[in-house]
Amino acid sequence: MSGLAPRDWLLAETTRRIDESTGEFRLDQPATLDAARSPGTPGERIVERARRLPGAQRLVDDIGQLLTSARWLIVVLMILGLLSGMAAASGVQTGASTIALSYAIVVLLGVPLLLLLVWALLNLRRRESASPGLPGRILWWLMLLFSRRFGLAAQRRHLAAALAELGRLRGRTLMALTTHAFWTSFFVGCIGWMWLRFLGLRFDFSWETTLLSGQWLEQLIIAIGWLPAWLFGLSLPAPEQVQEVLSSRSGPADRRLWASYLIGALALYGFAPRALLALWFLRRWRRARMRLDLARPGYLRLLPVLSGPSQAIGPRGDSTAFGKGPYEVYP
Repeated sequence: MSGLAPRDWLLAETTRRIDESTGEFRLDQPATLDAARSPGTPGERIVERARRLPGAQRLVDDIGQLLTSARWLIVVLMILGLLSGMAAASGVQTGASTIALSYAIVVLLGVPLLLLLVWALLNLRRRESASPGLPGRILWWLMLLFSRRFGLAAQRRHLAAALAELGRLRGRTLMALTTHAFWTSFFVGCIGWMWLRFLGLRFDFSWETTLLSGQWLEQLIIAIGWLPAWLFGLSLPAPEQVQEVLSSRSGPADRRLWASYLIGALALYGFAPRALLALWFLRRWRRARMRLDLARPGYLRLLPVLSGPSQAIGPRGDSTAFGKGPYEVYP
């Protein structure tokens, strides 16, 4: 995979901004000369130079603390999602021992599915990157806030500016990961809390509604449970059992059936898509590689030394096999 990891990209970009603000571009620095002798592409040599500069270890540690804070923030948001799921699952009980299946499906499953549909539609319109979602936006806002607290005062604004640019380029991947991890934890909380309550308490089930009626509602209830029943080996409610929960509440023999129906629907339609999306964006973030814009003034001044004797530099600092001499830079 070509390009730089986000950690190295942040180091190179923050160092470039510091160099441009101070105007220090001495090409005879030991760090620059040592990096020029190291193997790799010009971008990798730029990162190596940034690591070798005096006081660079402090900046490296600040970037490490920032990324560690991001991981802990994701954990905190996942814990909040878990607690939110448990709280939402506790509110679907309508009577002393009755659970309204309709309310549980609408609140625990319908609202998150609607948000997922909105996210998918936004993602289709924005094909170049993923839509972040509210938990992801909260994560990035907190990261920008923390970036102004880490490091020396002279470096904070440069690190924050580099982080903001990372957010525009690849931050949406991390924000989407955070959003789907939050909702994955939400469904873990819902399913786990309801399973524990079903394990220790006896509940009846009803499908309460004021406006809806008709044969299509019976077919809808059966359709919701068909795929979980087929995948997980659960029992599918019969039309007579559906009419029983529509008219009154489930009988004692059907309690296990409806408990499995509810948990299966939450697991398949709620937990599974969010977990798969979280794993997908986690893989994308771990494999994320970013290219430096070598046409920036701070990089262009370094390229005559860091490009190496075997590479020519194109109009935007990209390596080419033809053109000018090995150390020449296009204007």
